[in-house]
Amino acid sequence: MKIFVTTGTSSFPFKRLIKEVLEIAKDKYFINDSFLIQGTKDKEKNGNIQKIPSLSYKEMKSWFRKADIVITHGGLASIFLSWQLNKKAPIVVPRLKIFKEHVNDHQLLFTSSLAKKNKIIIVKKIDDLKKAIINYKELHLKSNYSLENKKEQKKLIKNLITYTEDLK
Repeated sequence: MKIFVTTGTSSFPFKRLIKEVLEIAKDKYFINDSFLIQGTKDKEKNGNIQKIPSLSYKEMKSWFRKADIVITHGGLASIFLSWQLNKKAPIVVPRLKIFKEHVNDHQLLFTSSLAKKNKIIIVKKIDDLKKAIINYKELHLKSNYSLENKKEQKKLIKNLITYTEDLK
């Protein structure tokens, strides 16, 4: 199984997600799976884990397409790419202000709304990530969202804009 982990392009580090994925990838349950983790400080391949600081947009799209599981931060662009290219509900770990992963908790609020609609699988507690990966196939959550669905796209974007304006 190919598992693609992206932390996006934020200048804020996402150490909590990277650390947890590195631990999970070492588990004997995942020994035959390959992990590509984008957003690390260093570039390294060790066993079933490949770490890379960044990917070009073309490389990122390629990984979204071929991944069996996408694990992403709660950024709108990464979630949309997963829906568009992967055609599956991604596992989403929102960045949190308390861990200095972002300036506020807009990712948590936005992704919580998407999770209620079964558009994503949200992991609010990092300790639940392993269970989410293991149960992924059993959940059978598929996104019926398409970038062609302009009405839904506008509604999601409007909700995000409204929320971020309320933060000011």
